[in-house]
Amino acid sequence: MTRVGILVEPDFLTRHVGVRNYLLTLQHYLSRGADARFVSFFRPQRHAPNWFRIHLRDARFVRDNGIVDDWELSGTPREVLERHRAAAAEAHADAPAVWYSQIGPRLDAAGFDTLVIGNPWLVDFHERLPVRRQVGIVYDAIPNRYCLTEAGKPFEFAHQHLAGFRYFRRHCDMTLGISEAVTEDLVRLFGFEPNQVGWFPPLVPVGCLDRAATVPARTRSVLLASPLDRRKGLAAMPRLIAAAGRSVDRLLMYGGVRCAPDELNAFFHGLPKNLPVTWYPRATAATTERLFRTAKLLVFPSLNEGLGLPLIEAQLRGCPAVTRDARPMSDLVVPGSRLLTDDPAADADIVRELVESDFDHAKMEAGARAFFHTDELPGLVLRTILDEAANPALRAAA
Repeated sequence: MTRVGILVEPDFLTRHVGVRNYLLTLQHYLSRGADARFVSFFRPQRHAPNWFRIHLRDARFVRDNGIVDDWELSGTPREVLERHRAAAAEAHADAPAVWYSQIGPRLDAAGFDTLVIGNPWLVDFHERLPVRRQVGIVYDAIPNRYCLTEAGKPFEFAHQHLAGFRYFRRHCDMTLGISEAVTEDLVRLFGFEPNQVGWFPPLVPVGCLDRAATVPARTRSVLLASPLDRRKGLAAMPRLIAAAGRSVDRLLMYGGVRCAPDELNAFFHGLPKNLPVTWYPRATAATTERLFRTAKLLVFPSLNEGLGLPLIEAQLRGCPAVTRDARPMSDLVVPGSRLLTDDPAADADIVRELVESDFDHAKMEAGARAFFHTDELPGLVLRTILDEAANPALRAAA
């Protein structure tokens, strides 16, 4: 059996929720036809890297994206904000159940046939690593854009991405964007030749592959996915929810805080003061599935994405999505979902219409499963990573 190493940060299981979800999903798909293991290294000062494998003790960790318990806050917007302030210092998640095995100073001792470099910002080496086939994964070029256009954004993280992209261009047999839009950025901004790059089809998280045995009743609720992040359209969301008026009975949210305290305060103070809110700063896969199957729609006005996993997750659970008319988000829209217009009144009408309509959620779920090729994905991922020649989906990128 082919042996595949997936190079990740030593602590990737406790960081970057979206990237972690993608890497765990990728490893799950690769394991259908290969021996796929996570691998990492630490580098003592001025010394060669020391390589090791990372092993998960429980397969459920993959389905749950490493989140083992829920943290729920409910009440009016101001009550939820106050409860978060009071509990934030005490709330915590358990450490992931993992163990490690030593490889040593030479990566070739692991015997990998293929190495997938899953974190471009981790690359601090210049010479080609001693693995016959190497594939680089790129999530987005957002840090590189933001360091030039957004005040206060860290230059170092952008430089780390650039170092990884340069290694990919010089040494990888294939570099794969997680969407076609990311791949186009690699060619346009970073000097890749079209025949060096390709893109994955949208990878469906493991937890979305199975069909639900029971489906809860929909409520007149709107769901927000990781909204407390300026890049996700943080400022626009309270205005949109408020403009939708009394058609919305409850606001559902999941995801942690990735904004400044004043932005967090402004978000909750901008919501209708008596609107019931349920917020999960931390939510298990079972809880997020219930949220997607309970809400009438997902509002996801993100400004920049490499892919947009919540759009995939929502539509595969029959929940229509409302998102910006910009790639790659617009590439993921299944019939029945809607694109925002940047006209506040028209956008509020879209939200009201989806909340109040007798929407066919089962039809959307069936359409999404066909649109995202859920049955063919594992085989396509294997061919993409392991084949010496790019498959048709990749050749299309050129």
